[in-house]
Amino acid sequence: MMFTATVWLRLFVALALVSGAVTTYDVFTSDAYLDALAEIMPDVAASMEYHRAAPRDASGAMLLRTDNIGAVEAVAISDYSAAAVLRFGEGRTWETQSGRLASQFKRDGSFGTAKLAFLSTPLGSSLLEIYMGAAGKAAVYLDKAESSPFVARNLDNGEAPSALLVDASGHMVAVVSRDAKVYCWDAVRGQPLQQWDAQLKGPGLPAVVGLTKHAALSADGSTLAIVSEFGPIGVWNPANTLIKQRINAPTANIQDLALTPDGKTLISILDDGHVWETEVANPANSRDIVQFPVVTAGSATYKLALSANGNHLAIAQSLFSAPLVVAGKPVLAISAPQPTSLRLVRLNRSSGARRETLIAPPAGEQSVGRLEDLAVSNAAGNVALGFQSSRMLLVD
Repeated sequence: MMFTATVWLRLFVALALVSGAVTTYDVFTSDAYLDALAEIMPDVAASMEYHRAAPRDASGAMLLRTDNIGAVEAVAISDYSAAAVLRFGEGRTWETQSGRLASQFKRDGSFGTAKLAFLSTPLGSSLLEIYMGAAGKAAVYLDKAESSPFVARNLDNGEAPSALLVDASGHMVAVVSRDAKVYCWDAVRGQPLQQWDAQLKGPGLPAVVGLTKHAALSADGSTLAIVSEFGPIGVWNPANTLIKQRINAPTANIQDLALTPDGKTLISILDDGHVWETEVANPANSRDIVQFPVVTAGSATYKLALSANGNHLAIAQSLFSAPLVVAGKPVLAISAPQPTSLRLVRLNRSSGARRETLIAPPAGEQSVGRLEDLAVSNAAGNVALGFQSSRMLLVD
């Protein structure tokens, strides 16, 4: 294979599985990097047949320019628009199909955490922006107009929350602190809702369950799941603050989670690359739905996102590795741990169709940048990915 590390290429790879199903890999990379990746994951490389194709274009992944003004902190995507908020309150929206920049905006204030969501309304889709600052103070914007702010009063010590979540309607915003205190707010009506301490305590539980690691809110706002460092997963009803279920799981190994729109199924990704679906009412009913190939060198981290209608699941695997040498030259030498590539798996939960995308650094760079946030649209399952490197990538 010739080394032409000057452009990203789009490669289509068909892998016939034992079941007869076909998995399609869309790879954006240079030849030199592709060879280096084969050393990281030889089991995957050995099973692939590579086909050279034309350079990437708007029908594949689109790199949406963010002017290098800072890390992308939050992303959202609908079937028509994609949006990103960058550090210091800068915002951008793009057309999903063309990638054309649609608008830019700037939010003044001191923000520690941001959340974006496209809300489903009778008139179409509305962009909700929430910015959390010191002492639980939040600024709220709906369709770029300032809305009712709120203060999450039960957050201790003015710390940034572990999770800032919103349902599909905007009538349920949940702020979860590091010590599992929850504050809920109706962002559309501008009204406070419930607040409670969701830290699990009692017989059979560890004396210390640790800090909140991850949390998820169902699209209908009926269910909130919280994962701590050591205790079981707590599944709550935000309307009455009652616990629905305690799910015993290897919580120390959970890297991210999501809830189906009705709150009846919990989806989690473990650090071994296995994605599990667990029935909330009957946790014993659990199944392994995605298995990432074993990483034979380096390590990996994971994020996942579920579309608001529950049809499309996206899982991102960031691959980290030690410096590698290709043709006698180090091509991945980095001074600090940074993800050297990203593997994106998209699963259509209705049809069972699965698609994989491998994203590597552009020519001259050694890292794709740390993934900060991802979101997936309802109809087409398009995915928006926001990186610490100030890049926003749209994959359809």
